[in-house]
Amino acid sequence: MNTSLSYGLDSNTSQIRRGVPFPIQLMILFLAFDACERLGEMIWVAWEATHALEPPSTPYRAPVPVTMLWIVVDVLLPVLLLLRTHAGRWLTQMIFTIHLLYMAHVFVIKHPYLWLYMGSWGRAKLVSTLVIDGCFVAYLFSQRAKTYLNR
Repeated sequence: MNTSLSYGLDSNTSQIRRGVPFPIQLMILFLAFDACERLGEMIWVAWEATHALEPPSTPYRAPVPVTMLWIVVDVLLPVLLLLRTHAGRWLTQMIFTIHLLYMAHVFVIKHPYLWLYMGSWGRAKLVSTLVIDGCFVAYLFSQRAKTYLNR
């Protein structure tokens, strides 16, 4: 009995899905979650502006054009990773590195006091994001990532 048909999956689709390395799947999941989170932030900003709500608990929020740019990037990068292009790997490395540098710039140079205003959850989220970004950049420099992404 063909198990792929019993689950309703096309054998070609299951082959493609099995071929994607786990770290690439994590990157795609991370980028999708980040895009959803930023989209929710944009909706909240619009809601806040029309309903005159209280200021948010976090003292700093990225400017709207920057948030919109990150949403577009969060959607573009998984597509490039799934297309397995050489440029997609380099662009993904570059974007994760830019994100690391942007966070360092905001929290070290531009607004160093923000760390004091953050709660435990915000600090944990920030540190984990930086660690995850660093791990993704390191993986994209690995030979395994080069072999898979550079067809």
